Amino acid sequence: SLRLEAGLCLYGNDIDQNTTPVEAALTWTIGKRRKEQGGFLGSDIILKQLVEPPARKRFGFIVSKGAPPRGHEKIYNEAGEVVGEVTSG
Repeated sequence: SLRLEAGLCLYGNDIDQNTTPVEAALTWTIGKRRKEQGGFLGSDIILKQLVEPPARKRFGFIVSKGAPPRGHEKIYNEAGEVVGEVTSG
């Protein structure tokens, strides 16, 4: 499957009921009218996140060498601090 290469989400791994479209990098799924008018379930949080970036965000990355990462492995920055988690791998 080319799901990872296409950047598509797998419910339960990459997104769940606690993940907003903004956090999941799925803002393209929110229609223009909804962005302008709101009034939908979760609109208070989602519209705020469109203006002020959320604390977490889903993104893809490429590993240039070594074994491919697996789900739930921690992601570290250069200082050795945990900055995220692999959701699909």
